Amino acid sequence: MDPGLDCVWIKIYERSKKRREKFTLEAVRIRDYSKPSFKLKNDLSLLNQTRRYEGFYGGLHPWDKKEETEDRRIEYFPEPEVAVIFLSQHTGKMARPLVKVGDEVKVGQRIGEADGFISSPIHSSISGKVVSVEERIHPASQRKALALIIENNGKSEPAPSMEHCQDFEDLSREALLEIIREKGIVGLGGAMFPTSVKLDPPKKVDTLIINGCECEPYLNCDNRIMIEHPEEVFIGITIAQKILGVEKVYI
Repeated sequence: MDPGLDCVWIKIYERSKKRREKFTLEAVRIRDYSKPSFKLKNDLSLLNQTRRYEGFYGGLHPWDKKEETEDRRIEYFPEPEVAVIFLSQHTGKMARPLVKVGDEVKVGQRIGEADGFISSPIHSSISGKVVSVEERIHPASQRKALALIIENNGKSEPAPSMEHCQDFEDLSREALLEIIREKGIVGLGGAMFPTSVKLDPPKKVDTLIINGCECEPYLNCDNRIMIEHPEEVFIGITIAQKILGVEKVYI
C-alpha cells in the first residue's frame, strides 16, 4: 500500500454517501453467477421433457401458466392526462405528422399519414391539444423517435371518422382494404406489419386460418377476445374472407 495515494474505500464511501438518497429509491438487482450443478440441470431437463406436448422434440417449452390469467376479464386503461404518441408503431417508414403544436384533436383523428406502401397512419387515442412535437425514447427500440405530445381535455370527443361502417357486405374488396389501411390497423406480433398489406398477398390463397393460439406464458389476450367478443371476431373473419376470396376458414 502507498500512503501517498487516496484510500479507495474512503472514496467509495464518499461517493455512496452523496448518492444515498438515490440508492434508497432504486431497485437493487442481484445477479447470481454461480453455476447450477449437473444434477440440477439434468433433473430440469428430464422434467421439461415429461411436460412437452406430443410432437415437440426439441428446444425449450416453458410452462404456459395460462390458468393464472384465463379467467381475467379484459380491462380498459383510464385515459392519461398526457399522451405520447409515436409516429412509428409499425414495420416500414415512419408516418408523417399531420398536426402541429396548438392544434386541437379528437379521439380517432388521423394525426400521422402513412409514408409509403409499407407504412401506416397514426390516430389519436384521446381528445385534446397538441403541446409538442419532439423526439422521445421509443419503448420498443430504445432509440429516439418522433412523437406527438397531446394534453387531454377530458372530453373524449370522437372524430367523425370514428363512425362504424354498417354496410361492409356491399363494399368491394378494394374499398375494404382502403378502410383497413386508413384506420392504421397493424398486426399485434413483434413486427406490427400493416394488415392491409397482409390481406393483399401476391398469390391467391384458398384457405384462411384464424390463429387464436398464444405461445407466450401467461398471455390470454386472444383467448379473452374470443370469449368476450365472439360476434366482432366473426365479423372480422367475414371481412377477411371477402377480401381474400376464400371459402375455407379454420379457427
